[in-house]
Amino acid sequence: MRRPQHALPALLLALCLPATAQEAETAKDLFMTHCAMCHGENGNGKGTTELDRPARSFLDGGFSYGNTEEAIRRTLTFGIPGTPMPAFDAALSEDQRTALARYVISLGPKGTVVRAGETEMVVGDRALIARGFLPPVVQDAPQQPRGALLGLPSGLSFEYRTDDVRLLAIRSGRFVDRRDWRGRGGDSLQPMGRIVELVGGGQPEAPWLIAEPTAGAQARPLGAAMRTSLMRGPMAGIGYELVQDGASRGFVMETVNHFAGEAGVGWRRTFTVKNGTPDRVLRFNGLDPIAGPLEAFETDLRPALDGHTDQLYAVQSWVVQKVETGVQVTVVRSFDFLMQGGAVPGPLGDIGFWVWPAERDVVVDVTRVTCRTWDETTKLQLMEDLSQ
Repeated sequence: MRRPQHALPALLLALCLPATAQEAETAKDLFMTHCAMCHGENGNGKGTTELDRPARSFLDGGFSYGNTEEAIRRTLTFGIPGTPMPAFDAALSEDQRTALARYVISLGPKGTVVRAGETEMVVGDRALIARGFLPPVVQDAPQQPRGALLGLPSGLSFEYRTDDVRLLAIRSGRFVDRRDWRGRGGDSLQPMGRIVELVGGGQPEAPWLIAEPTAGAQARPLGAAMRTSLMRGPMAGIGYELVQDGASRGFVMETVNHFAGEAGVGWRRTFTVKNGTPDRVLRFNGLDPIAGPLEAFETDLRPALDGHTDQLYAVQSWVVQKVETGVQVTVVRSFDFLMQGGAVPGPLGDIGFWVWPAERDVVVDVTRVTCRTWDETTKLQLMEDLSQ
């Protein structure tokens, strides 16, 4: 049967359509499927999903990590910890995220793409560390003559004082403006990310304490002297010696990383502890206590660990609280043999942990994830995410 003559021009027309037009149509479909429910069909931030805070309006042209294609693709890949913005690295291919980033930029005002300045450090595929003078993390907090910023590819950055190591804040967005590169280097580092978590109001107390392993023993604060730092792919870390009256009481390698799962996104701090005090226990108390948690519970993993049910401590401590941006879940976990020393979470509802002396390194994870809602489905999904 002969092909109708009018079909050939139509076929040629379809083949000759500009690739950009086809990509735009595909990107719009992606936007309607994955973004419009929160950000609105036209990107005005007025979607159908109920959020505690309005989603960003793309029509305004401002973004947490900048509004370049690379920056928006990063947001789509990693999400934004501390907010309900999820990660799409599993749901969307790199090409789809690139097309979607271009489409989002097209929704904003023309000619407003903001690119990095000459002194801005931009984190690529590997973590970066900037050390130097830090301004007050918030008003009325002290300056930090010795500070460090650990920047991750996800857009998270961790701000520390390093003369007596303490985490001050966690930021999300662009990394740092190194104004100290100019002139004689007298200017301070200028963190560029938005604070998503402030520890101790910007003036935290010593996070590590020491006590005798007896009931009712009073814990005393320890100093923390920075000894080393590391950058390993998407992860960064600092190592510090715990000191008391000039004597070493242990060594901690603290690493920070991004966390992303189906339930939400957030961060993870991993503490590898060498306890140098055989007759004392260490206490980590470096996160603000949670008042009136929405839920606090423990999950016992021992039944799933065949052959170790008599010696292995495998309980995760969960604390759930309602926050302005959704629901924040903190999970403290360690897998240790108590007969050989190890670590255990604090009492139910506590987000600290205790470390007993051991002949090997003791490893403890503290993970904090922001979820859009909290129900049994979310809880089970987060448990699965954490098991990966």
